Amino acid sequence: IEQCLAKEPARRYHRAGEVRAALEAVQAGTAVVPWAVWGRRLARRRFLALAGALAALVAVLVGLNVAGLRDRLLGGVAPGQITSLAVLPLENLMGDPEQDYFVAGMHEALITELSKIGALTVISRTSAMRYRNTDKSVPEIARELGVDAVIEGSVLRAGNQVRITAQLIEAATDRHLWADNFDRELRDILALHSDVARAIARQIRVTLTPKEESRLAAARPVNPKAFEAYLKGRFHWQKQTREDFDIAERYFQSALQKDPNYALAYAGLGMVWIMRGDAGFQAPSETFPKGTAFFAKAIELDDSSAEVRVSLANHKTTTQWDWSGAEKEFKRAIEINPNLADAHFFYADLLLALKRTEEWKREIKRARELDPLNDFKESYYGWHLNYLGRYDEAIPIFQKLLPTGPNKATNYLGLWGAYYKKGMYDEALAAAKSYFAAIGDHEFADALGTEQGEAAYRAGMKRAGEVMAARSKQRHVPAIRIARMFAHAGDKHSAIQWLEKAYQARESPMMRLGVFWDWDDLRDDPRFQDLLRRMNFPE
Repeated sequence: IEQCLAKEPARRYHRAGEVRAALEAVQAGTAVVPWAVWGRRLARRRFLALAGALAALVAVLVGLNVAGLRDRLLGGVAPGQITSLAVLPLENLMGDPEQDYFVAGMHEALITELSKIGALTVISRTSAMRYRNTDKSVPEIARELGVDAVIEGSVLRAGNQVRITAQLIEAATDRHLWADNFDRELRDILALHSDVARAIARQIRVTLTPKEESRLAAARPVNPKAFEAYLKGRFHWQKQTREDFDIAERYFQSALQKDPNYALAYAGLGMVWIMRGDAGFQAPSETFPKGTAFFAKAIELDDSSAEVRVSLANHKTTTQWDWSGAEKEFKRAIEINPNLADAHFFYADLLLALKRTEEWKREIKRARELDPLNDFKESYYGWHLNYLGRYDEAIPIFQKLLPTGPNKATNYLGLWGAYYKKGMYDEALAAAKSYFAAIGDHEFADALGTEQGEAAYRAGMKRAGEVMAARSKQRHVPAIRIARMFAHAGDKHSAIQWLEKAYQARESPMMRLGVFWDWDDLRDDPRFQDLLRRMNFPE
């Protein structure tokens, strides 16, 4: 009651489910900080005072119909048909921003467990995170995400005890249909998420298949310290900077020191090393073999992770050009987790690279349904439209994302390509300069010059290509970037020479050689056709 009446709004309970959880914890004698403080104070009150106060509190909650309590006490509410939902960002009840990594991990894990239920459409965490600290109402959020219901909740941790409070809210009516709390020790954290997922499935009357029941029940105990280190590594890896990759690597290694058989930590190391090569921070010849070894170890230890399967599939496409092997992994990932947006998205990317357009339509549609607010995926969807020659559809996507999207280089590269293919050379030059500025290569941007017209454009591309080639003698510059400049300059011979170097280095963008707009003027060249054959592209 004191917490309900606290002067500072942040200290009060925000949901009826939290009040219920606190009262149950006091009653059971299992209250944890901060609830233990109020539990001891309540114990000193006389019974009648407590009973009266609780009666008053319940009267207020019922009168205000908080969390739909009045509806449920007067006969309950039956949810409409719920086939899609979003898990909104969980609230950090620890009062410590240093625990945000832990709450983020809980949020991601809960979405992963719910995503294993094939009868549900579960929105990806990336899109759900757009509503962190939002003022929008549940119906507004649901309309934007296209879902029937949302899950709100919170995380509280005290020592090795973790509590997740979750509540189900019907989107159309904003009715709180159900709320409950779930407690486990940290070592059983994976089982905790499965408990929540199964409880939600029961509430919305979704029938789990035997396979889904088995997967949700198969949660294994984890080493708490290894699990924490993994969450911190994942937290930094998602920031996608050179420095954060280094920090993530240290955390993943720390997790393995605590648990040498931790499959997800090996997968994390694999992702770090692959992304270092993919982002151009190090030569792929240095990074990809290490990534391969770490992924192999992760699969050896646990072949049931859809996320690991997607990472392995991407590795097979970008570094091994094993198209059939990658497709097998993508399909296996989707079988394990039909709601994994990354699986559908990267599978779509592969299908388009192989020019299987009709199948691409199906997978890209599903990926965008599952992750509708992901700027990264939307940028690449614009790229896909460029591959298909649909430049007028692609340009507005890149322009819309530029002011707020975090992937400015990706969007500028897409604009550059679209303008170039439309013969808008002045606009293409401006986009190219912005692209190089976004990746921090101002020397290349300056080499492009400022003159206008097609001849000036091609001359600027030639100068920039020569500057990049000279720099590559001192430090790593992806060969495919140099090839691009010479291709745009109309220097086919130099472009194919650098493409050959990119092939020898197995640079990841080579997987799109058959469809990328940069190479359209080279496609009839026998040397280019030979590259396609050596990369096992279908005829």
